[in-house]
Formats: sequence, C-alpha cells, structure tokens
Amino acid sequence: MLRHHSLPQVDPFSSNIKDFVFVSAGQPIMQHEWLSDLIFYLIFSLGGAASLLAFVAAISALALIVIPSFWLKKSHVPRLTIVAAIVCTLPASSFRLWARPEVLSFLCFSLLIPLLRFGRETSKGQFYFYSAAVFLLFAFWANCHALFVLGLSYACLDFFLLTIQYLLKPSQTAKKYLACSLGLTFAAFCGSLFNPWRWALWQYIFNIVTSSASHSNKENGPLTLASLGEITVVPLVVSFIFIAALFIAYIRRKKPPACKVIPALGLYLAALVCALLFRRFSPFALLILLSSLSALSHELRTIRTEAADKSFSLWHRFVVECQFVFAGLRLPGPPAYVLGIFLVVSVNWISTTFLVKADIPSASRFFQPPWQALRYLQLERPHGRMLNDSKIGSMLTFCLANPPDIFIDGRFDSYGRSLIADYECMRLAGPGYKELLQRYRIGWIFFPPGAPLVNALSHDPSWSQLYRDSEAVILSRTQ
Repeated sequence: MLRHHSLPQVDPFSSNIKDFVFVSAGQPIMQHEWLSDLIFYLIFSLGGAASLLAFVAAISALALIVIPSFWLKKSHVPRLTIVAAIVCTLPASSFRLWARPEVLSFLCFSLLIPLLRFGRETSKGQFYFYSAAVFLLFAFWANCHALFVLGLSYACLDFFLLTIQYLLKPSQTAKKYLACSLGLTFAAFCGSLFNPWRWALWQYIFNIVTSSASHSNKENGPLTLASLGEITVVPLVVSFIFIAALFIAYIRRKKPPACKVIPALGLYLAALVCALLFRRFSPFALLILLSSLSALSHELRTIRTEAADKSFSLWHRFVVECQFVFAGLRLPGPPAYVLGIFLVVSVNWISTTFLVKADIPSASRFFQPPWQALRYLQLERPHGRMLNDSKIGSMLTFCLANPPDIFIDGRFDSYGRSLIADYECMRLAGPGYKELLQRYRIGWIFFPPGAPLVNALSHDPSWSQLYRDSEAVILSRTQ
C-alpha cells in the first residue's frame, strides 16, 4: 500500500485466491484495517518488533490508565477509587494487549467516553468542537479496526439512557443533554462513513458478525465457569463487585429517584452483558464500567462530608476512613503522565531488545513456528496448489521471500462461510474431505503433525511424505 499509494484490489498474498474467495466484485479481500496496517508497518520499519511492542505499551497505558484517570478525575471520582479501579482494569485487560489493530480500538473507545460526556455538558460554541472531534475520531477509527461499531453502539446506548432519564423527569438541562447526545451520535455515524468503501464497509462488518467463522473462534465466546480459573478473570470479577458495592452504598444512603441512577445502572448492565457474552471484549466492558463509575461521582464526592453520621454502615465508615487516609494522594498531572509513558516505552523497548528478543511470529504454548519446514520449502517447492494450516499461512507470507500461494491465513472474517466450512472439513478429515481436495486442486498440504488431515492422508497410498518434524508435516499427492 505504501509503495503503490493505493489499496490493493486483489489479495497480494495468493495469486489464485480469486478462484474461490470473494467479498465484492473486483475486490476479494476488503482491507478494512488498512490504516493500522500502515501505522504498524512504519513503526516496525523504524525499529523492528521491539519498537512495535513499545508502541503497543504506550497505547495501552494511554487507553487504560492515563485517559480513564483523566476523565474520572474530571468527574470528581475520589482518587482512591480511581486507583483501585485502574489497578483492576489493567491486569484484567492484559490478555488482549497484543500488537494487533485492536489496541487502537481501546484507545479510541477510551477517548470517546469523555468526548460524549463533556460534549453534552458544554456550551453551544464548544459543542461544535466536540462534534468535530467525534467525527475525526470515527473517521480514524473506521479505517483502523472494525470494532468502531462498538463505539457507535456506546454512543447509541448513551443517547438511549438519556432519553429514559428525560422521560422520567423532563427538564431543560435533560433536554439539552439529549439534543447534544443526538448530535454527537450523528457526528460519529458520519465519521464512520469516511472510509474507502462507505456503506459497503457496514455490509462487510455485518457479514463478519453473522459469519460462522466468527462464532467458531474461541476468542469470541462467552465467559464461562471454566474461565474463572484464568488469572485475568479475577480482577474482572473484582471490578464488577467493587462498582456494584458502590451502587448499593449510594442507593441505600441516598435513596435517589430512578432518573438519577438510570445512566449509571444502564452502563453497568451494558458492561456486564458485554463481558459475559464476549470474553475478548473485556477491555471495552471495563471501560464502560469505569464510565458508569463516573456517573456515581456525585455520591462519592459527598461521602466525606457525612463522615460524622453515626448511622453509617461498616462499609460506609471504611470508605470514609480510606478517603481521609488517602486525602493527600494526588494523581499525577500531565508532566508525570508523559514521564510515565516514556518509562513504559523505554523499559519495554530495552527488555524486548536485550533481554527477551521479540520474533514474528512469537512462539507460545499454543504455537511453535515451523522454522525448519520453512527452510525446507526454500530449497524444495512441491508442485500444485497448497492447502495450509491457517496459523502457518500468515507465517509463510511474512517469512519467505518468495512464498507459495497460500490457501488461507488468520483473516477468517474475509474468506466467507462456505470456504471456512470447506477448510474445516478438510482440516478435520470430515465426510467428503477427499472430494474437496479434488475440487480445490490441492497438490500438497502443510500442517502441524497432530492435524486430523495429516493422520488420514499418512495412510493413503496416493499421498507421500516429503517432510516431517515436531512442528510441521508436508505431504504431496503422488497420483
């Protein structure tokens, strides 16, 4: 893209992919993350994988520490409460902080919350500034990552909750907030259309959401009882319990009218549903949870003034005493934030340059890169079309100077339901897999040793083994 100053009109990684993969006429694969691709490429070209990981560390610190601390403090949430919430949010989100375009969505979502909050509470002249900022945010976001739709959903939820609040207790202030929220939501929708495909991008995202490939991906699954054993789930649960306790304390002491608790309660429930239904959306759920915390700021701000009330429960007295103990605690201002991010980037870059050097792809307990098999393919290239494991497809593209045409890679959302179903049938050696191998004219396969297809074809006399080690097996058709 950088070399040709344009988006690719065909998939550049597989010359024959047009034979069986398409999303729209003339464009088999929609490069919907093109802007984040360019950003990551430019950073990688400057300093390799270490610089890319340092960039991710900086973005993560901004999205989950600096920006939330800023808008929670502006909402008059007590400092101790902010620290406790951030301490839970960061480790609960750590399992998604990878060098992927998703990290830019965390940043954009974190910026969206204060823009919507302060944009509706500002003067008429400043409202246009916030509207322009929301438009530009979504114009950037829609070209970086498909999860900008979560930001639009949050804006619509914000408008919906303000509508309920206005219907319960009409007032001029509530009416103003409602009108401003509608304007900001409209600016967000307009900004999301500022992309090379306009409305076609929405259709593409709809196809992603409804694709069987998305539902078969374990990352997109719900939070289950088995997930409770994961270390990142504990701070997630603690965060929800902590905010729920604040809700209970507020309602028991203040007994507020329903209109005052609707926004905060609605955001809390939305965060809970998001975390339960989509495990991978936990960072977004936690940011929504923090936004519900800011809606409780008025009660938290007045808690210290009633410290002498002997009718307080044990929970109230504990919170009040903590507020007094930490009264001198000051969250760092902008200079300290800049220094903190600089230290985060420096430590990350040094550790990934000299201590544990980063590789692409990185080895893990789930995936060991087949380096030796790739060296074999540099010297010996089988004939015919390759059928490869999806995890190996991206590695072939990245690591080989002249890679073979890949059959599939990790972009499952781009290939369509029928191809994913056929690929899964062949990989698992399901009913009719041999007919599918014939239909796709597969001449050789490249899979991990434990793949069911490898086990099935190893006993088939029409296939022979060209290469095998602990990470990969290459089989070729003999007839």
